Amino acid sequence: MATDRLGERQLEILRTVHGDDSPQVAARLTELLRVALAAADWPAVASLGRELLRVASRLHPAGSPETLLATRAVGLSLQRRGDGPGALNHLQQALLLADKLGLAPAEVAELKLELARVLQQEGELARARRTAAEASELLAADAAATGGLPAEIALLQLELAAAAGAGEEALGHLARCRLLLPSGPGPAAPRLRTALEQAARSLARDQPALAAAAATAAVEMARLGLVAEASLPPGEDPRQTLGTALSLLGDLLRRQGELAQARLVLEEALQLARAVGGEESTEVAILLNNLGALCWDLGMQAEGHDLVRQANKLFCEQLGFLHPHTQASGKALMQMLAFLEEEALRARLASGKGHGGGGGAVTGGGATE
Repeated sequence: MATDRLGERQLEILRTVHGDDSPQVAARLTELLRVALAAADWPAVASLGRELLRVASRLHPAGSPETLLATRAVGLSLQRRGDGPGALNHLQQALLLADKLGLAPAEVAELKLELARVLQQEGELARARRTAAEASELLAADAAATGGLPAEIALLQLELAAAAGAGEEALGHLARCRLLLPSGPGPAAPRLRTALEQAARSLARDQPALAAAAATAAVEMARLGLVAEASLPPGEDPRQTLGTALSLLGDLLRRQGELAQARLVLEEALQLARAVGGEESTEVAILLNNLGALCWDLGMQAEGHDLVRQANKLFCEQLGFLHPHTQASGKALMQMLAFLEEEALRARLASGKGHGGGGGAVTGGGATE
């Protein structure tokens, strides 16, 4: 919004002519706030939302659509800033006002979805699931009354389940989505992919096989983005999107012990990261480190050591010596080097004296996330 000088000048003129708390100023603030929300310009959303909330509250003490818009906008901006309690407070106020104003069921459901996501982030999973279920019921009732698309309901149910940490439930909704949504890339593809990645992460610890299935589906959706870039949000690079999905899948496959397949997946992710960010990006360093640890697990110690060495060099250059990624990578690198030196010594002793002892092992370090 900082570049919208014309809009800012118009707003100042309206303030001068009509007063700070005039309906004209409220209308202009509403217009600018909608533009900021559409552009996901969260600093502008926070500033404009608070100002509109002040003006609209004075003009309509009992509440108005402008008050609702501003309250919701401030809540969303607080969520992006990491202020969970503040976001919950504003979104709950927005829901109360939506009920008072008689907002359409689909719009109330969207508010409940936003609230469920914040509740999930705050660790209140039971409340998040209840809120998600309420949103789903609202959409189902609205579809029955208005003939709304069942596919949209199925997609939102998937998003709700994933946002609430209910990964297995999310996979159940996936089957419905695939039946109801178009098979090719479209506007729903990014939403479906994001929900699948959330589901995969929520399942990773307790049900790794289901998590890998969700991540595989997310990779499939990301590949659709390479076919039709128009289906992606503005500014999103389809190669980076696919690389992120592949990185998640590779990590999950490694946890399952499917090391050879995980290596192929991570190598593809590394190629994409290099194409998007260059040879020296932090994402390349993370993938080199993960691949090095994976090669070590596969018994390819020399290659694993070399990959982790490359990763550690990039971490030092890009993030500094004290960054956790650098420290973890450096520790793994030292363990690998000590093991390789010990093995070399044992080999020399065995070749020279005809005997040698057993060697230890290192894990190669955990994957950096």
